[in-house]
Amino acid sequence: MEWSIITAVNNDELLANNLLRSPEVSQAKEVLLQKGFSSAAKAYNSGIDKSNAEILVFVHQDVYLPSGWLDCLKKALAHLSTHDPKWGVLGVRGVSRDARFHGHIYCTGNKRILGEPFTKPERILMLDEVLLVVRKSSGLRFDEQLPGFHFYGTDICLESNGQNLQSYVIPAFCIHNTNGYESMPTEFWRSYSFIRKKWAFQLPIRTPCIEVSHFPLTIPWARFRRWWWIAVKGYRVGHRVPDPVKLYSEVTSRFCMANKCL
Repeated sequence: MEWSIITAVNNDELLANNLLRSPEVSQAKEVLLQKGFSSAAKAYNSGIDKSNAEILVFVHQDVYLPSGWLDCLKKALAHLSTHDPKWGVLGVRGVSRDARFHGHIYCTGNKRILGEPFTKPERILMLDEVLLVVRKSSGLRFDEQLPGFHFYGTDICLESNGQNLQSYVIPAFCIHNTNGYESMPTEFWRSYSFIRKKWAFQLPIRTPCIEVSHFPLTIPWARFRRWWWIAVKGYRVGHRVPDPVKLYSEVTSRFCMANKCL
């Protein structure tokens, strides 16, 4: 299987300490480090044009892919080659039409494992941007009118659905070594507004982080809820750790003990 890694980079140290420490990165046909782009869509489309591989893995620079991750991807692709060879977009975290979350990853921003283990790809509505997989031959591309680095997973899933190509969450555990948000940045809401306008005929749209709604009060309400949880309820977001390899070892050890697999 020929596959490429494509990542938008704005911090070389972060990249080196996370994604490039992943054991199986060396098995990729190419690792395309997209620097200096004003949006994820532009960075990723440039990567699509540069890549000669069929399987394109778009992944954040702060993700650690542990040993065995590539085998998980290959198993998912083998399953889909039988059940849905013309799949559209794959990911590791997403939400279904009934607003249930699917996937199995560890997120430092949430300070916990998200989801439960599962064994085969599950059809999904929208995928989180942390990691996306696309077939180059599908012709799918990211919308370069979408500003910034948010909601491009939602957008490409909607584009995929429009071409009758299904999206799936795959069982491929990884570490997202990220900082949590105490409040969503202005750039997030700019991207939200773009999606709200572009896909107005499909609203409401449930994404892995928020519902994109018809109602103009969604943004202030979401900001109020975030303030309530932090200022009143005392919730504290998680932060990036210095060593994702050590974290992966600790997480898997705790998980095995909790599930009596040792």
